[in-house]
Amino acid sequence: MTIKIPEKSLADQILAALGKKRAVFLPKNVAINVDHRYIYAQARKESFLKALLRPKNNQPPDGWVYTDKFDID
Repeated sequence: MTIKIPEKSLADQILAALGKKRAVFLPKNVAINVDHRYIYAQARKESFLKALLRPKNNQPPDGWVYTDKFDID
């Protein structure tokens, strides 16, 4: 299973300048009864406004993770 993480955008740079992070949702069980080795899924970014309004160092909602936990080049 391959999950594509979205590229960082201008909105992500603005949040970083404010000391905040934007979370992504990693899809689980994308398809039923499919060979999971060949599934390609796109992670979904959190709303800019939700990320902006969430207090610093607060955990994202369930099912959402920060992209800094991944080794992305």
